[in-house]
Amino acid sequence: GFELLLCDDSEERECEILFGETSRSESAEVYAGRPGFNELELRCANNKLVVAPGGVWAAGSAEELLALYTDGDELDVPDGASYSRAEAVVAEEKDFVYVTKDGVGNEPPVGRLTVCGSDISEYTVVYHDYGGETGHENELYAAKELIKYVEYAAGVCLALSPDTSTYEKEILVGATDRPEPFSREGFGSEGFVIRTEGGKLYIAGGEKRGTLYGVYEFLEKYVGCRFFASDCEVIYKAEAVDIPEGIDLRGSSDMIYRDVYAYDSLSGGFAVKRRINGYYMRSFSREEGGAEIFAGGNGGFVHTITRMLYVGKDPGRQPCLTDPENLEIAKGTVRGMLNKYPESRIISVSQNDNNNCCRCSRCSAVNREEGSEAGTLIRFINALADDIKNDYPDVKILTLAYMYSADAPLTPPRDNVIIQLCAYDLCAGHPYGGCSDSEEFFTQLEDWHRLTGNLFIWDYISDVNSKYDFAPFMDFDALYDNFQSFRNNGVIGYFGEGCGGSYGREFGELRTYLISRLMWDGSVTREEYEEMIREFIDAYYGSASFAAQKYFDLMRILAADRHFDLYSSADQLIDPALFRSAQTELARWFNAASGIVSGMPESTAKHFERLRDGFEETYKYFKK
Repeated sequence: GFELLLCDDSEERECEILFGETSRSESAEVYAGRPGFNELELRCANNKLVVAPGGVWAAGSAEELLALYTDGDELDVPDGASYSRAEAVVAEEKDFVYVTKDGVGNEPPVGRLTVCGSDISEYTVVYHDYGGETGHENELYAAKELIKYVEYAAGVCLALSPDTSTYEKEILVGATDRPEPFSREGFGSEGFVIRTEGGKLYIAGGEKRGTLYGVYEFLEKYVGCRFFASDCEVIYKAEAVDIPEGIDLRGSSDMIYRDVYAYDSLSGGFAVKRRINGYYMRSFSREEGGAEIFAGGNGGFVHTITRMLYVGKDPGRQPCLTDPENLEIAKGTVRGMLNKYPESRIISVSQNDNNNCCRCSRCSAVNREEGSEAGTLIRFINALADDIKNDYPDVKILTLAYMYSADAPLTPPRDNVIIQLCAYDLCAGHPYGGCSDSEEFFTQLEDWHRLTGNLFIWDYISDVNSKYDFAPFMDFDALYDNFQSFRNNGVIGYFGEGCGGSYGREFGELRTYLISRLMWDGSVTREEYEEMIREFIDAYYGSASFAAQKYFDLMRILAADRHFDLYSSADQLIDPALFRSAQTELARWFNAASGIVSGMPESTAKHFERLRDGFEETYKYFKK
């Protein structure tokens, strides 16, 4: 309840709290012994309370240490008090085991796993045999995934059977011939239900990926599995886990398209565990539920108007969109592409990658009337949408709001048009709309939201300059707030453009994990988000996680209130002076962690080695 006066040591006062090295003799006495970089000492004598941290993070422990002398609202440090503590530089035993290609070792992490009070070993996993009919492969795959991870967790290998036989205790995966105590309404292609009733466990979902998503949700929520990265899966230890009677959990996402272009998410087998359903630079098997593929495949992903639709001849310019001949060419090509890719529900008709929009007299007149250079684009796209709406009722045309077309026009897009607004060249250090650099974008987001319910985002989530890919791109605080803004403005699709070739030298794998969670679940709280960060770092860096966490925490501080974007240099990403002041201590933490990585799984040791490489490159950069 007291307000303390903060001042330097140039003028001595009767009662003082001396923090760190000061000119007072009491401080000098403590620092003569030089506390280690991870140590904190406290001494009280002659009305002087000395708080002596050896390094940055030890200083962060001061509040905890002072709590020892706090009773209610009173702080009472008696004269003569002396106390010291050291942050551990060796890992404590973790409460999880790693899943490797060889399983989890000899002792399963879950002592006993029960369903509705019965041991899970009494159950049979039941699926429906479709006899080779395509479109249902993910259900059998989901059943096998459930069996695999249950065996990892509890050491029990469950039997698998088609629904032509019945069993006293059943785990029913997918659409079996058993009566279902739930409605399938609202599943779509990805929704799911997890239900226990009458001693049975039901996991069922939409035909494409719903059942598989339901199995992964069940494993995460009830069994203790975590799928952190393509080479980092863990199962948390528990003496006993019971799946109780009466569970009725439904899951789905309000974002129908979810994609992250980053090295660690390019594997379909991992991406499906993270509920990523976009296809850019990755492929999903039918067992993994396929992907939301745009007509034209990878060639139809973006900037398609010249390359795919043959509208205009020069990709360095935008074609004239008021030319009726261009419209007829596009109509024919769109129909041809949809016939060639009959499973696609989206076709991209998107501008070339530049600002050179047509400014002929007709286009200029339309854009003046619309109040935006997107006016001609939206009228063009609307005409295409009207042409296909009856023959292709499930298809939507996606176009970009990007560069010249970012401002919303007056004319709303048709209901079968998707607008993908690009957060291009904006400050990533602050939430969009949180600084002057992105105020215009936030206005654009709100304006497009007023015009359409089909709004996607194209985001930029890393430094694309490979010269600086070693330096942490600390957008983690802004990311959470951005997703709140996206959902508040009706965003139903997200593509995060990261760096597909950069691996491990900054916290890109953590970012991919967090974004995948935020895309799927709009209810994630800030507290849950922070816990996800801690869980990830703990598992991904293993016994060296204490150093990785300290590096992350300090970089977060060093990047606070800085303006940086996808083209920033290292000294724009983090504060140079602050980094130089802490780099010696950081090096000590990395060195301390390097001595204990030998006991970790090989992949986990490599995670830390790559992060250390990134730190060393950053160290060299700022040492110049």
